[in-house]
Amino acid sequence: MKQIFTLLTCLLFSSLMAQTPSDTIYKKNKEVVLAKIVEIGIDEVKYSPQFNPNNLVLVIDKTEIERIVFANGMVQTFADPMKDKIVYADNRTQNLKFNYLSPTGDRIQLNYEKSIAPGMSYEVGLNAIGVGKRFGKYTPVGALVNAGIRFYRMPEMKSRSDRYSHLLNGSFFQPTIAFGTTFYQHDVLQYDYNTYQSTVVDVKSKQQNFLTVMMQFGKQFVFANRFSFETSAGVGYGTYTGQITDRYNYLYNSFYNDYRADAYGYYPNNRYGFAILSREVPLCFNLQLKLGYLIK
Repeated sequence: MKQIFTLLTCLLFSSLMAQTPSDTIYKKNKEVVLAKIVEIGIDEVKYSPQFNPNNLVLVIDKTEIERIVFANGMVQTFADPMKDKIVYADNRTQNLKFNYLSPTGDRIQLNYEKSIAPGMSYEVGLNAIGVGKRFGKYTPVGALVNAGIRFYRMPEMKSRSDRYSHLLNGSFFQPTIAFGTTFYQHDVLQYDYNTYQSTVVDVKSKQQNFLTVMMQFGKQFVFANRFSFETSAGVGYGTYTGQITDRYNYLYNSFYNDYRADAYGYYPNNRYGFAILSREVPLCFNLQLKLGYLIK
């Protein structure tokens, strides 16, 4: 009797071993499925699970799978079409951009954007102060540089075939930091209280530094994989160094401060590409319209 029981146990064990799957499915939710892979399709994987007396074939979406380890040791992974770089192999990923609004002040702004992954890019730029239409007798000269990481918006509801129409196309959010310096000149006035007139007695040269940290929101359109148009607005914090000069009054033989000697307050503030409420209330705003040309 014991021999028959032992024989039956061995036969059962051998049968179970014969049915033991040779493939392992690792799901993204950390679940592990022992199975025999039947078919790998475009969007799904068909498999026969372990201990399957009815020979069922089940289906799982490829987006749920982290990897499959086959019996021979081969590992198969599946990329999300939305984030698979191969899907965007024909996209031009570098964009040279010109701020269309910048020549309205005494500046020219150029930017360079490069995609680093689907849904993400970086952007750097140069704002050349003292170039373009000039205002007033003295125009500030200098440069501001900016850099930021751009995140393109993904669909709220995704389907299996979703992908970006272009890596650099769509709504975006971009934290940006900008800093730079300008050099400017202004008149030093002598005021005569008898005649109530001011006379220019000297010209002062000053340097002023700027720093802004902004959150840029906008949308970029890409046409024919070659041209782009972008509109965006930003809000954040900005500050600048105060430059206060002294004006001499001959009648009273005393010095007093001329606060208009700050370049940011003395000159139209749209020249720098952003507006700061004040040094005391350092809220900062901007508006940009950019035309771009995509290269490789």
